[in-house]
Amino acid sequence: MSNWVPWRRRRGADGELLIPEFAVERPWLRQMYCDPKWMVAVLAMAVAALGILLWFLPAFPNGPRHGGGLRWLSGRHWVHARMAARAARAATAAGNAAGAAEAWQRAVSNDPECVGCERAHLEALLRESPPLRASLTNGTRHGLWLLRIGGTNPADVALVARLLSHHGEPREAVALMEPSVARFSAAELPVYFAARMAERTFAGVGPLWAAMDPGTRKDPAVHLHELAWRIGWGPAGDAPSARREMAAAAKSGPPGLVARLELELAFAFGAASDADAALARLRGAGLDGPLDHVAVARLWQSAGRPDRARAGLARAPRPRSADEALALTGMTLALGERDQAIAWLRDAAPRFDQAELWLRWGSQLVERGDWAMAGELGKRMRDQSGESEVLRPYAGFLIAMSAEKAGRVPESSAALLDLVRTVRGDPTVLWIVSGLLVRHGHPREAQALLGACEAAWAGKPDYWELAYRAATASDDVEGMAKAARHAWELAPGDPSKADRLGAALVALRRDPAEAVRLTMDAVGARPDNLRFRATWAMALIQIGRDDEGLALLAGLETAMRRDPWIRTMVYLGRFEVHSRRGDARAALEDYGGVDSRQLLPPQVMWLEKQFEGINGVSGPESGRNPAKRP
Repeated sequence: MSNWVPWRRRRGADGELLIPEFAVERPWLRQMYCDPKWMVAVLAMAVAALGILLWFLPAFPNGPRHGGGLRWLSGRHWVHARMAARAARAATAAGNAAGAAEAWQRAVSNDPECVGCERAHLEALLRESPPLRASLTNGTRHGLWLLRIGGTNPADVALVARLLSHHGEPREAVALMEPSVARFSAAELPVYFAARMAERTFAGVGPLWAAMDPGTRKDPAVHLHELAWRIGWGPAGDAPSARREMAAAAKSGPPGLVARLELELAFAFGAASDADAALARLRGAGLDGPLDHVAVARLWQSAGRPDRARAGLARAPRPRSADEALALTGMTLALGERDQAIAWLRDAAPRFDQAELWLRWGSQLVERGDWAMAGELGKRMRDQSGESEVLRPYAGFLIAMSAEKAGRVPESSAALLDLVRTVRGDPTVLWIVSGLLVRHGHPREAQALLGACEAAWAGKPDYWELAYRAATASDDVEGMAKAARHAWELAPGDPSKADRLGAALVALRRDPAEAVRLTMDAVGARPDNLRFRATWAMALIQIGRDDEGLALLAGLETAMRRDPWIRTMVYLGRFEVHSRRGDARAALEDYGGVDSRQLLPPQVMWLEKQFEGINGVSGPESGRNPAKRP
């Protein structure tokens, strides 16, 4: 078989067809090799299978932008693009801007080189009312691609800049338009002027008027922007005549543009009264939005007139997006109108179903103390949140607190423990839920959650404050020492942090020299704090400076009558000194004054051991068990 060549048929000396070795033992291959019709049939089936594969496989990433891949190679991309474009035109005719934007995006995804589809997609994004914040990144990416495939056409540059300005990025819009301003026509120049005015750099456009074509300068929109420039930044004494011209041009100019320019001028110069008047004209034309009312209210607030700000916000139209609802409720809360903010949130949260709206609604109900409504909201959030890592835990918190306020303690505890099982992931949520658990008497569960989010909050003093409270509530002295040490390292000048760490070391009877140094610093910073003095005295006694410790304890005779913890520390310190000196009678008298409920478990264990060594009688036989704390 050495004379067989795979790319042509060979025959032997006897005239028989030579069959390759791999086909000898395979009848179907031998048949295909011997009969050309079989070979043609198999190749045809292979081509058909490949075509079906290319037709039905989904698109794969094809470069840095849209999906294309095998579906693009199959020739099906233009079919999908035409179908999506037809759906987009139908949505536009029906007034559904969001649906049109989505359909145009599908068309562009199937035909990335379609300049007209990309342009229509951006125009649909601009027609969204109101614009969606999530569209900013998407629209910017599509706009840069449009400039790449369509060139720096001034109309396309202005279109992309409008999108940037529409979404609150005037600085980026100006930077994009600057290289092309010289080629802008009367249709594109107002976009540039509006972005410069929103960026508060409109004063620098003065030289443009002199270099502008007279025909372009007479365009109504361009002329109105020139009048606005003359009013705010033009030659001295030119503002009155420019105002008269603007009032006359308002009757024939674009509807609402004059009021919008006056509003921007008022924002630029902080004139609250002028802004209020311009907003009233916009509201009369039906062109105002909630964000306009928020901006004017902020001007009145900075001018010291919160009453005018509240009155303006009360006339704001219904929010059309979650962003507008958040801005409106945020400003309303800043003005102290919680009931009005709750009313806005009650309307907006179910419509837009955004987590931040639900959370703000719940937090305001909590601050108002309306726990019954908060509980109902929690149940509603629980039913709608699914497995949300933010809403579901907060819903459990509202349900638990509502049950507690209503006196249903078992239901409250069950809700909190269920909260521990459902909370996941978000360190902020873990921290909040841990604080609730500590407050509701579940410190050990709180410690488990705090350990899960320690990596995220290890640098925050508030985290270690909460960890110390949880450890204290669960009698975890090791946890107290760890939390106190981290808190002291973050705030070494805080005397309360130093005293906490010193007290934990004293309770553990660990590193008494450091405990003395810490407690001495705390007393030096707060000499009037008698509890700090008691801790310092205990630390001194542990290192053998008995006389100094007893002298400090003697100065607490008056305080010990009012504070049971100080009284316990005084008797415990005296007990340690007398037992060390072998004065059993005095030690037993001191032992009788110790209240074990004021001690931590390591201190109770040490006290019981010392008592047994002195008296030879265990705690229970003495009439009370120091190790048994209620």
